[in-house]
Amino acid sequence: TDRVDKKSRAQVISGVTDNIKNKKLRPYEERLMKECGMHIAHVYDDRVRVPLIFSGPNIPSEKIITQQVRSIDIFPTITDLANIKAKEKSHGVSLVPLLNGETFDEQPVFMETAVNTNKSLSTNTVGIRTSYYKYFRDRNDTTKNIHLYDLKNDPLEEKNIFKEKPEISKTMESLLSKVINEEKISFEKSENTITDDERKQAIEKLKKLGYI
Repeated sequence: TDRVDKKSRAQVISGVTDNIKNKKLRPYEERLMKECGMHIAHVYDDRVRVPLIFSGPNIPSEKIITQQVRSIDIFPTITDLANIKAKEKSHGVSLVPLLNGETFDEQPVFMETAVNTNKSLSTNTVGIRTSYYKYFRDRNDTTKNIHLYDLKNDPLEEKNIFKEKPEISKTMESLLSKVINEEKISFEKSENTITDDERKQAIEKLKKLGYI
């Protein structure tokens, strides 16, 4: 039955978690170990900070840019490089000026995770990232699951400092709320969960597509 399956799953997860804790790993190492045994949706940098590479005509060779950019900046950059005028206004900005050695103000990055199963260890999370700090919390409750990390002094995001830095947490929450309001981002709570059969079908399709 579903109740027995949930109990068995919880026992397995508990055993894996206890085994990892007994190894006395650093928070970053413990997080990676947990991900090896179970999927956990999160917004830590080891998942969301990925390299962005542009290659082609009129793009400087071997140029490395350290400024933070966003995934929504990719499309405007491509249309700019191709001299295509987009019909629709984009939320992102072209990164061509950065490629040409110019500078512009860095934009904060909005992040989120969405979990649609009650069997997950993850939570629905929203957050904001700058080059200096990352802040995230529960999507629906501003007082729940709050995290704040100093990315310059703690790049592995091991020490949650939201209680130690209340003013910075407040500033980051204001920044997050501003982005959500300006971009008209809305969240709809869903009670639907994926069934075991649907999960198996999804896995089979992903295998055929080469993702697994």
